[in-house]
Amino acid sequence: MTLSSIEYIVRWEKMDNESISIMVVEDNPADVLLIQEMLKEINNTYFKIVTTDRLNKALNQIYIMISMQYSLIWV
Repeated sequence: MTLSSIEYIVRWEKMDNESISIMVVEDNPADVLLIQEMLKEINNTYFKIVTTDRLNKALNQIYIMISMQYSLIWV
């Protein structure tokens, strides 16, 4: 499984038909799955999760939240 530009929609009960966009900058697929599972515990919310393994890819768009590993490669 490659993480470059993989996009997930995690859905639960609707909240004003809007989703929260979250960029996950992570090079470990297991950690991406962990974050998804944690977000599933938040009720009444849609999350649009975009993942990448490089920070420079994340900086091209605006997100409400960016979750990243501190030691991840920048380029």
